[in-house]
Amino acid sequence: MANTNEEIDLFYLGKIFTKSLKSILRLGFKVLNFIKKSWIILLILILAGVGYGFYIVQSAGLGKQAKILVRINFDSVNYVYSKVNYLNEKLAEKKEGVIPDENIPKPLAKLTQITIEPIINLTDIIEDQKPNDPNVEGLLRYMEFDFDDNEEITTIADTFTSEYNYHYIQIYTSSYAKDQVIAELMAFLNDNDDLQHYKDVYLETLSEAIENNKKTVAQIDALVAANNQDEFNPSKLGDIYFIDKNLNIAQVLTNKMELEKEIETNKRKLAYSKDIVVNINKPTLYVGEKSLMSNKMIFYPLLLVFVYLLLAGIWGTFVSLKKYAEN
Repeated sequence: MANTNEEIDLFYLGKIFTKSLKSILRLGFKVLNFIKKSWIILLILILAGVGYGFYIVQSAGLGKQAKILVRINFDSVNYVYSKVNYLNEKLAEKKEGVIPDENIPKPLAKLTQITIEPIINLTDIIEDQKPNDPNVEGLLRYMEFDFDDNEEITTIADTFTSEYNYHYIQIYTSSYAKDQVIAELMAFLNDNDDLQHYKDVYLETLSEAIENNKKTVAQIDALVAANNQDEFNPSKLGDIYFIDKNLNIAQVLTNKMELEKEIETNKRKLAYSKDIVVNINKPTLYVGEKSLMSNKMIFYPLLLVFVYLLLAGIWGTFVSLKKYAEN
């Protein structure tokens, strides 16, 4: 008897499942048939949603952004900061409806805002100072620091902004801007004939200093090698040589290490001094927010289609209930 009841229950469950599945399929067919009949209206709603989303994005200033790590060379920090501020002023004028300056390249017109701030590094302040300079101690003693939760310095007196080598440039662009705008920005900041001439002289001087130090190191190696031999022949050392019976080898090797350290330092400077402003991290533009609601050109078409289908479903249900009541 128990088995019979279980079979009956399974039979009715099967019938209910089959009936529900048929109802779902029937409803799905009705929806597809409705979409087929209303495709023109749906297409109009989608296009209207895309257009409205595009308008919202442009009017609200929503778009892409990038954070560029740059190195500023040749004591030109103040120049770069002034040029960034100039560009920001022109972008603000453009936003207010004023025609932008003709000197700004057209790709930069896709920028909406640009900011720049230094990466605080006390080494940049100290490395150019003389050893045991009392002025450095006095400056550091009266400087005001702000720290974050990790005890990292976050802000410092603006007096030393021009002393920092590395800076962050934050740019905001329209939604249709391409990565090329970053290269155009770098070209804009590096467009200065006087600084470009200074750069050429600086690089030439730096390369000569590296070569001269290498020659000196080679002469020191030859001097030490000759000093270790039983017969010391200074003519083998080249045009410049030393004759000193009480040669201090330890001091000579110390000088050699200092020269080698200077060579490595100058090589690093040479690597990062290819231009006035050097793009270090090579970033790409990205959308600040990636949620569905932040993409207005997708969100609004879906919203309009959903509202239309919802209203159509409510109306269809109302009509069906009305017919049922009349019958």
